[in-house]
Amino acid sequence: MQTWRTRGRWFLGLLLCGGPAAAAADQTVNVGPGTAFFPSTVVVAPGEQVTWVWQDSPHSSTSDSTAGPEVWNSGILSAGATFSHTFSTVGDHPYYCLVHSSPGGTTMNGIVRVAAPTITPTVPRPTPSPGPGRVAAIPALAGIGRVLFALGLSAAALLALALKKG
Repeated sequence: MQTWRTRGRWFLGLLLCGGPAAAAADQTVNVGPGTAFFPSTVVVAPGEQVTWVWQDSPHSSTSDSTAGPEVWNSGILSAGATFSHTFSTVGDHPYYCLVHSSPGGTTMNGIVRVAAPTITPTVPRPTPSPGPGRVAAIPALAGIGRVLFALGLSAAALLALALKKG
C-alpha cells in the first residue's frame, strides 16, 4: 500500500526526470476529407512523430524537400491508411499531396514546425526571515526526524545538567 509520501516522491521523481522530452507531444494530421490536411500546421519537438491518417482517398503526404533528414513520401494511400515520420531537424517542413498540389502550392499543403523545447529558468526567491510581528514556521517532523530530535534534545539536557553540577 502506497502512502501519500511514497506517491508524492514518485510523482516528484516523475516530474524531475521527465523534463520536456519525456512528455512527447506526437501529433496526428487527418488527410481529408476533401483536399485539405487537418490541421494544416502542427508543432512538434525534435524526436517527436507526426502520423497522417487518411479519411478519404487518393492522397499522399510528401515533403517539399527532396534532400536531407526531413524527406518523406507516404506514396498515394487510401482511406483508413496511416503514415508516420519522426522529425529531428528544427525548422518549418512544408509538405503537399502528390495528387492535388505541388511543393509550395496552395491546394493541399501543410507545414510541420519542429521547435526546440524552451526552458524557462527558475529564479530562486529568498525566504523571508521573521521580522517584528511575524511568527517563524516550525517544520513538522515525522518518523526518524522525531526520534533524532528527541535524542538531540535529551543529549542537550544531559549536557546542561552535567555542566551545572560541575
